Amino acid sequence: MKTRLCALIVTLLISPVVLADDFFPPITLAMQNDPFGNLGDPSGDFNLPDPSNNGLGNGQDFSAPLNAPSPTPDPAFTVPQNDPFLAPSQQFNPYQPITPGPVPSQGLTGAQPYQFGWKQRYDLGWLPGESANPNLGDFEILEFDAEWEYSTPFAQYWILSSTPQFGVRWWDGPNSTPIATRTLPEEVYRFGWDLELETPANGPWSMQLGFTPSIVTDMQDNLTSDGYNWDGRGILFYHASPVWTYALGVGFWDRVDDQWIPYAGFIWTPSPRWEFRIMSPESRISYFLGHFMGYKTWFYGKGEYHVEAYEVNLEPEGVREKVQVEDWRALLGVYFDRGVYQKFIEAGWVFNRDVSFNNGTTGFDVGDGFILRGGFRF
Repeated sequence: MKTRLCALIVTLLISPVVLADDFFPPITLAMQNDPFGNLGDPSGDFNLPDPSNNGLGNGQDFSAPLNAPSPTPDPAFTVPQNDPFLAPSQQFNPYQPITPGPVPSQGLTGAQPYQFGWKQRYDLGWLPGESANPNLGDFEILEFDAEWEYSTPFAQYWILSSTPQFGVRWWDGPNSTPIATRTLPEEVYRFGWDLELETPANGPWSMQLGFTPSIVTDMQDNLTSDGYNWDGRGILFYHASPVWTYALGVGFWDRVDDQWIPYAGFIWTPSPRWEFRIMSPESRISYFLGHFMGYKTWFYGKGEYHVEAYEVNLEPEGVREKVQVEDWRALLGVYFDRGVYQKFIEAGWVFNRDVSFNNGTTGFDVGDGFILRGGFRF
């Protein structure tokens, strides 16, 4: 586990720095307006306010076409058009809840391009071993997620995004139990495909529809109905003003405990440096720090609800079960943008951790503990 962790961290944080400038072509931006900001996209990408385009409270209209010139930029700083530091699509599927909604801040972001074509995302997470109760030893998790999104215009008024996804979890423990069938496999896998339709946010109203089927398995036996998760979402957005946007919708997560999750809340951008996304199932507050060593840099704090599920064989009895791993997370992080690629690192606390089963196996709790995550996009 520790060897895997070190190797993945080195790959995650160093390789894009070495490769990006020489091998990654510039990202093509194909629209004059940002239809959604990808905030509701399972990719986890979303735009932050861009003070380089606008002045405080008197910016360009978010809808296109723009007929008036932009106000004088703030010379003190500029920030990225896109903010892609969250994890791959994993909360419309199981791994990473993403706040729904478009970027609302007309007066702060101005008209931003929507990115068509391909985008790749790679994320790594580590949850050190914490005690599993009652008296089951420690439970440690190492996470890796990847996805490859392709976005294109569809029909006359829609944007279609198709995103193959892959994830793996390395589990260490629980390693001591009087109930033999609680012994979990060392590895579980997720193969998913997210399909999303969204409307460009050219007016006060916009919407997003998504469907994410996935195979969730330890690959130790033939799949049953427990080896599939069928997730979906629908969200309606209202852009009330240049600095306020509201979201209302619902998502279905197919787990051991099937859940209807509200996607609701608001986004408020009171100044070019600040953005408040108070949403369900994830909220985040971001602050633009400035330029450091060639990177546009943001500091942020976020809280999120997280749940995932897999079909597994429980050893040594060979019982076939569906296991659900559920928790809440609070993290602080820094996001870096160098244009052709972006990366982030974040750390925090994971709590209210629960492991439950679908077919009668007794579940267990896991102690609160530390969490470390990082990733890059290009």
